[in-house]
Amino acid sequence: MAEQIEVAGLVTKIAVDDTMFEKSMAELQRQMKLVESEFKKASSGLDQFGQGTEGLKLKADSLSKQLELQGAVVAKLNEQYQKSAEEKGKDAIGTQKLETRLNNAVTKYNQLESQLRQTNQELAVQSSRWTQLGQSMQKAGDRLQKIGRGLESAGKSLTVGLTA
Repeated sequence: MAEQIEVAGLVTKIAVDDTMFEKSMAELQRQMKLVESEFKKASSGLDQFGQGTEGLKLKADSLSKQLELQGAVVAKLNEQYQKSAEEKGKDAIGTQKLETRLNNAVTKYNQLESQLRQTNQELAVQSSRWTQLGQSMQKAGDRLQKIGRGLESAGKSLTVGLTA
C-alpha cells in the first residue's frame, strides 16, 4: 500500500511539474506576442517601413528581443526534454512530443538569428550609404560655396565698374 502512495505521489509530482512547465511556456509565448505587437505598432507609423535606418533599427531591436525570448523557450524545452528522457525514456510518446517541440523551437531560434543578422547587415549598408551621401553633399556644398565666392567677387567688380 505504501508503494501505491509513492507511485501516486510520483504521478502527482510529474503532473505538477508539467503544469508549471506549460504555464512558463505560455508566459514566454505571451511575451513573444507582446514584442511582435509592439514592433507592428511602432512600425505602422513609419513611411516605407524597412527602407530607412529608423525602420531597420526598430526591426533589429524587435528581433533581438524575440531572439532572447526564443532562447528562453529553447532552454526550457531542452530542460524538460532531458528530464522526460531521463524519467520516461527517449521512446516515450511524451518525450518524443517534447523533442518535436524542441526541434521546432530551435528552428525558429535559428530563423530569428538569421533575420537579425541580415537586418544588421542591411542597417550597416544603409548607414554606410547615408554616410557616403553626407560626404558627397559636403563636397558639393564646398564647391557651391567656392562658386558663390567667385560670383560675389565678379559682382563687386561689376558694381565698381558701373558706379565709377
